[in-house]
Amino acid sequence: NHSSLGILANRLEHEGFRTRGAVSLEEMDQIIKQEKKISLVLIDLSGFDQSVWEHCAALCDAKIPFLIISLQRSPTIQRDSIKSGASGVLTKPLQVKELLERRGVLNYQSMTQFILGLLNEFHVQIKESKQMEGVYTLQLNNKFFNEFPQFEREGKERQVTFDPSVARDYETIDFLAFGHELVDKLVEYVRSDNYPGLASYRLIITDDKEPVRGWYFTYVLEYHGVKDFKEVFPVFITLEGTEDDSLAAWLLERSARIRREDYDSSELPPRDGSFERAVADAHRLVQQRLVEQQSILSVQNTDRLEKERIKLENLYEYRQKALADKLESVNNVLNKVSESTDPTVRRIIPVWQKNLENVIQLTERTKIERESRLNELREREQISAQHEIISASFVDIVPATYALAVDKDN
Repeated sequence: NHSSLGILANRLEHEGFRTRGAVSLEEMDQIIKQEKKISLVLIDLSGFDQSVWEHCAALCDAKIPFLIISLQRSPTIQRDSIKSGASGVLTKPLQVKELLERRGVLNYQSMTQFILGLLNEFHVQIKESKQMEGVYTLQLNNKFFNEFPQFEREGKERQVTFDPSVARDYETIDFLAFGHELVDKLVEYVRSDNYPGLASYRLIITDDKEPVRGWYFTYVLEYHGVKDFKEVFPVFITLEGTEDDSLAAWLLERSARIRREDYDSSELPPRDGSFERAVADAHRLVQQRLVEQQSILSVQNTDRLEKERIKLENLYEYRQKALADKLESVNNVLNKVSESTDPTVRRIIPVWQKNLENVIQLTERTKIERESRLNELREREQISAQHEIISASFVDIVPATYALAVDKDN
C-alpha cells in the first residue's frame, strides 16, 4: 500500500539511496524502462497474484537483482523465488538494518565466496562439478553437524548452486541464497558473539609478492553522521617495523577468496617488543585514518544535513498547512451543526466535537514530532567515529620454491 511504500522509501533515502516506488506490476515495469541503472528491486508479494513471477523472471533476464518480501517463510515461496531468479527472501516485519547489511552480497558471485569460505572453516569438502557449471557438491562432516545439528537428518552430501539461472534449470539442486535455512544459519553464526577468531598464522606461498614476514591487522571503522558509513581497514607491519599499505590491501582481497594457507603448523613468534611496536603502529595508522575520513566526511555531512533539514521543514510545513485547513473545515462544520435547531442534526454535535479534538491533538503531536526530528538531525551535525579490531595474524610470505620443498618432504 501507499503508506508502507512511503515509510520504506523514506528510510532508504535517509540511508543515502535514491528510490522509486510502484504500487502495481505495470508501474514497476514502466519505472524499469525509464531508469538507466537500477541497483536493487524489492517486491512485496502482498496483493499480487501468480503473474508476479513473470515480472520477476523479466527482472532476472535483465540482470537486475531483486529480493522478495513475504509475510512468512514457506517452501513454495522459496521455490518460486528461486525459479524467478531472486537473490533472496525477506520476511515481514522488514528490518531496514537487515536489508542494508545484505546489500553488499546480493550478487551470487559474492554469495559463493562468502558461503564456501564459511563451509571451508568447518573443513567441509567442496567439489565443483565438471559436468554442470556453477554446481558444487558438499560433503558435510561431524564438525559442521555439531554446530548445526538440524541439517544432519538430510544426509552428508548435497548438490548446491548459487547461480539463479542454474537453479531454474535444475529444481533438484539446492539454491543457496538469503532465505535458505542453511545460508541464514551461517549468517547468524558469524554475527554471533560466540564466533571464534581464526588461526593467527598465515603461511602464503606465492611469487606475486616479495618474501616478507610481519603482522597483519584488520579493523572495522565506523563513522556516524546524517548517513552512517563503515569500512574495513587493513594494516601490515613488517618485522622490521615498516608499513606496507599495498600489501595490506592485497592480503585483505586475498582473504575474500579460498586459498590454501595450511602448509605446516608453524607457531606464532614470541610476543616481544616487535609485536608491541606493530600494535602501536597499527593503532596510530587507524587513528590517522579516522581523522582523515572524519575531515572528508564532515564536508559531505554538512551538505547532507542542510538538505535533510530543508526536506524536513518542507514536509512539516505541508503537514501543518494541511492540518490548519482541516481544523478550519471541522470548526466550520461544528459551528453550523451547533447553530442548527434540527434535533437530528444536533445529535451529531458530539461527533464533530470529537473530530475537532482529534485534529487539535494531531496538530500538537505534529509540532512535537517536528522538533524531535530536527533535534535528532542536529545531533548528527558532527561526525563521530569509532573502530574495532576484528583480526590479527602473523603473515609469512614465501616463494613458490617453498611449496616444491614441502611437497617433496611429504
